[in-house]
Amino acid sequence: MTTRSKRTAATPAVPDPKPIEQKTPPTTDREPTAKELAAMKKVVARGGETQTVKLKASGKDSRTFEIDYDDKVIGLALLMDAVGTTDSDFLQGLTSQLVNLNSKNGEFDQCGLNFMLSVIKGVEPSDQLEAMLAGLTSPAGCKFYVIST
Repeated sequence: MTTRSKRTAATPAVPDPKPIEQKTPPTTDREPTAKELAAMKKVVARGGETQTVKLKASGKDSRTFEIDYDDKVIGLALLMDAVGTTDSDFLQGLTSQLVNLNSKNGEFDQCGLNFMLSVIKGVEPSDQLEAMLAGLTSPAGCKFYVIST
């Protein structure tokens, strides 16, 4: 009869002392198929290779955020254009609401925040109302409907 030792909650796992190796993506020597080429052309035509503006945490307070773009003034203009506004108060209010919707226990989910911004930017709102409606159609916006009912 073989006896197995059981790990208890008090027994810590021993970390692997080896550093994690960064793997490079595999390269292929083949030519892309017609379907692959068509998909790549569609992405480029949609602007898939353009640099986008995002928000990131800044400072010690995780609820403080800033524009993640190499030139902050241009990044601000790009973000305002992307959400269909010229009003800095609207942009501040919208981003604050998005941060609140993507916050849990005082920490905000930067990936979720930028996903919601991406949804709004994808709608290409022409004004502030369209930007707000686009925000409500995103998954985190749906949480707003659930909370308010």
